[in-house]
Amino acid sequence: MDIMILKTKPDAAKSFERISAWLGHEIIDSVPVQFHRQDMTNKIDKSISGWDSLKARWFDSEYQVNRFIKSILDREFLAESFPVFWPNLGPDIFAALYGLELEYAEETSYAIHNNDPISDLLKKLELCKENLYFKKLEEMTALALEMSDERYFVGYSDFHPGFDTVAAWRNPETVSLDILMDPEGVKQLLKKSTDDFQSVFDHFHNILRKHNQPSVNWMEVPTKGKFHVPS
Repeated sequence: MDIMILKTKPDAAKSFERISAWLGHEIIDSVPVQFHRQDMTNKIDKSISGWDSLKARWFDSEYQVNRFIKSILDREFLAESFPVFWPNLGPDIFAALYGLELEYAEETSYAIHNNDPISDLLKKLELCKENLYFKKLEEMTALALEMSDERYFVGYSDFHPGFDTVAAWRNPETVSLDILMDPEGVKQLLKKSTDDFQSVFDHFHNILRKHNQPSVNWMEVPTKGKFHVPS
């Protein structure tokens, strides 16, 4: 793929070279370096006037994309630091694609766990690409691409299958007991949590690649191939 030259980062191509070399266990002129500054003045607006709930604010795609764009104005992205928008609906978003509901707070969301017997839970869990959360990720991704104007990259949401997803479905305390009481059931949950991951990842990868986006997520390390952080 050709590297998109960002208006906010004219040296993007060179930074890509450093990252690619690093991933290949090589160094061109230096290892990749990122700089992040926590701006304590840019706190989340705690007002939900205009929204019925915190969840409604999280789900307001236009608000989320505009808020991100505002955050990168007049910023300088040094070395291998990049402006990256990734649709964020909370750390348990992958678990929610199977019908789990999320409860939203100011800065994160929480899974509403299911403590039914694992045999019953397995019958209920089913990946659905028409799911409210899945469609919202698609909408947010499309809007971010439309509004980017070559100012930032658009990446994937925080997908992590495996035991993180199982813990979201069950509850960390409950699944700890499950390991002792129903280890076979836990293995079945783990399998369910990973069987569909590639299709979900590829779904969004294909959307982004059609718009000449690199493979990038919350870690903000863009690559030419496919890049994922297993949590």
